[in-house]
Amino acid sequence: MSDDRQQINVKLEEYKLLREEMCDEIRTQDSLINICLTSVTAVLAFAFSQHLSIVLLAAYPIIFFLLFRFIRHRERVMHIAGYMIAYLEPTIGFTWETHGDFAHEPKGDKVYKVFLKTPHYHFWGALAVMTLCASILIDCINHPTVIPVT
Repeated sequence: MSDDRQQINVKLEEYKLLREEMCDEIRTQDSLINICLTSVTAVLAFAFSQHLSIVLLAAYPIIFFLLFRFIRHRERVMHIAGYMIAYLEPTIGFTWETHGDFAHEPKGDKVYKVFLKTPHYHFWGALAVMTLCASILIDCINHPTVIPVT
C-alpha cells in the first residue's frame, strides 16, 4: 500500500512541475504578444510621423517571427497538457487538464468530447490586417486623389 502511495506522490510532484512549466510557457506567450504590440506600434508611429508607408513593411517580419515563436510555445503547452491527460490525471485523480481542454457535449444518448484548446491566432491576423490598413491610410494621406466633379 505504501508503494502505491509513493508512486502517486511521485506523479503528483511531476504534475506540479508540468503545471509550472505550462504556466511559464503561457507567460512567455503573453510576453511575445506584448513585444509584438510594442514593436508594431513603434513601426506605425514612425511610419505615420515620417509619412512613409513603405516603413510598415518592417512590421510584417516582426509579426511573423513572433507568430512562429508564439506557435512553438503554444504547441509546447498542448503537448504537456496531452501528457498530463494521458499519463498523470488517471493515476492521481485530477481532471484539471481533461476538463479544461474538453467540453462534454451531449448528442442524443451519447456524450462527445470536443477539444477546446485551440490556439488564438486571430490576434496575429488582426495585427497584420491593421498594419495593412495603416499602410493604405498613409498612402491616402500622402497621395490624395481628387475626383473631378463634372
